[in-house]
Amino acid sequence: LLNDIGFAASFFDAYLGSRFNTEVSREVTLLASASYFLGQRPGSSLVLARRLQADSDNAREQLTVWVLQANWRQPPTLVGHWLTGLLYELSIAMMSHFNDGTSTERVVELLDQVRRLTYANGTSQEVVLAEVASAVVKLRLAGSAWTLMPGFSGLSGVDWADTIRRPGFPKELWPSQKLLGKAGLFAGKSGVVQMPTSAGKTRSVEVILRSAFLADRTRVAVLVAPF
Repeated sequence: LLNDIGFAASFFDAYLGSRFNTEVSREVTLLASASYFLGQRPGSSLVLARRLQADSDNAREQLTVWVLQANWRQPPTLVGHWLTGLLYELSIAMMSHFNDGTSTERVVELLDQVRRLTYANGTSQEVVLAEVASAVVKLRLAGSAWTLMPGFSGLSGVDWADTIRRPGFPKELWPSQKLLGKAGLFAGKSGVVQMPTSAGKTRSVEVILRSAFLADRTRVAVLVAPF
């Protein structure tokens, strides 16, 4: 479905650019951001997500925006709603995982509860928001550095804990970084990597270097940057 999702993202983005109907700009921006993320283009997704403000009168929409922006330092501000307590608990569980590496089981359980209750009692718009948020959350969990880096590097989660907790270290890996991990570059293999702009080159180099230092494969790194 990646091609279909990519087409949807491009359509929503073009619709925004056309300014054909500015009254739905917020909804279209949210859908475009989500489509880019699900279509494996997290950089484009984040650019659009940062345009969205959390001043909606819909708690589910506020959570979806928060999930797209991936600000794990603080929970979202949620308006009063019959699901607010559950949504807030979900956000805390996600923050706990991405900041401290706690299990994702509780996050998945809460997502299922939110979806089930939304289908039983929510509006059609809320159903869409619940599905979008659920899909984005599950894809973020699948790319979590806490989950992937031990396997990609051959080091334990304990070895990585202090590094992943650092404020600037990526809490999740982008598609290009997952490819590097699968190719063994985080475990010490050599390689030549070519990436387009905003694909995650700088972060990839950081992860490679930190893997090498944590595994005690090297004590010195030299970067040659021609530009």
